[in-house]
Amino acid sequence: MQKLSAVAALAAAALVLASAAPAAAQDARTLGSQPVPVTVPSELPATPADFTVTASAAINIANRTELVRDLRRSHDQVDAIPQVKPGQWEIFYKADGE
Repeated sequence: MQKLSAVAALAAAALVLASAAPAAAQDARTLGSQPVPVTVPSELPATPADFTVTASAAINIANRTELVRDLRRSHDQVDAIPQVKPGQWEIFYKADGE
């Protein structure tokens, strides 16, 4: 049975990135503007046989969290990096290429 704990890894990664958000990027965005799209690798990891969720689906789930929505509103570029860990996907995020 697969546990999808992408949110746990995401929370840590997004908190670190969100706390480093430059004030200029936050000021440059207008209230109500659309968040930037999340960029994903052109090739995603294969779904292990015992998983029921693909890397793409795990990214979509993680993208719906408040932490990632905040990250997308406060940065000009957000990249998702999916990794297979024992029994789960972990989705990490990079903001503005860092």
